[in-house]
Amino acid sequence: MAEKAEDKIYDYILKGLEEGHHPDDLKAALINAGWPEKDVNKLAKSAINNFTLHGGKIEHREPGITEFEKMGIKDKISQTLNSYDSLLNYVDKKEGIKEAVRFYLLISMVPAIITLITGFFLIYFGVYGLGLSFTTLVLSVVINYVMGIFWLFVISSIMHLCVMAFGKSDYRKTLQASVYSLTLVLLFFWIPLIGIIFEVHALYLRYKGLKILHGLSRGKSLVALFVPLVIIIPIQILLLLALYHPSIFI
Repeated sequence: MAEKAEDKIYDYILKGLEEGHHPDDLKAALINAGWPEKDVNKLAKSAINNFTLHGGKIEHREPGITEFEKMGIKDKISQTLNSYDSLLNYVDKKEGIKEAVRFYLLISMVPAIITLITGFFLIYFGVYGLGLSFTTLVLSVVINYVMGIFWLFVISSIMHLCVMAFGKSDYRKTLQASVYSLTLVLLFFWIPLIGIIFEVHALYLRYKGLKILHGLSRGKSLVALFVPLVIIIPIQILLLLALYHPSIFI
């Protein structure tokens, strides 16, 4: 980071401390604004040392809990891109199952809307050659939307069985690990190649969520991550074969 930028962050934190703001709130504001978390933490430590050295007092607060405004969808997307650990810390401390489900329902509308718009365009200009109607398109999108919710809970439930085997029992954390790992996939699935990259990246985010939220070891997090996939993927393949090639099972 350039020296001028470092001075800007340092001065912002020091001024905020002098005005009575808590360092956690100041750091969160900088991270949300896009400044690298590593640099913010380093400069905050320096500013705090300088502040306290000259007699400044900082209010005690439990670690990891900040008082910045409640995160909206835009904030959560930004945190997924810039500071996923901070997002996990926030949802763990301040949100429950209801907020995670609401976030998923809203974010998963993005691929549904994009599919609808693209489908309407293709049907209108006669690109589809199989006589696909607008009604069929809408029905297909609705079914896919509902099935996405269904598979979210199925995968999360199987994953949580593994988590419970490791002595952890909070389903909320498992669902949060699942939901927020899918954010970028649902937003960018339609971009060639990028969508595939984010699919792989989602596995890493889910692993990270299990590790941080449940406090699992690396090995246990990997087991909880991959067991549902080993079970679900063959089932999904069989369902697709039964739907498009039923003669195979006759």
